[in-house]
Amino acid sequence: MENIPTYEEFINEYAEAGPNAIKGVGYKDAETANKTIEKITKLQKTDHAHAMSIATSMETKAKTHQNKTPEMGEAVKIFRAWIDKNKKS
Repeated sequence: MENIPTYEEFINEYAEAGPNAIKGVGYKDAETANKTIEKITKLQKTDHAHAMSIATSMETKAKTHQNKTPEMGEAVKIFRAWIDKNKKS
């Protein structure tokens, strides 16, 4: 049977940054989350769907991280607030 990659291996191999990637985003703590929010707020003006995708991805990664820290919990709150504020009805 062929080796099935772990989630981390899959992400590293198949979700590499493409030409439209936003560099410098993250979810390790509130400071990093706020910097990410600044970047995606600017992006939102031209590509709302991409901005929402980044926010939800960062929120999910922070929520489900294998070694989740309390600081990541703070980042989750920041991303959720931004998503709720900026989602289109």
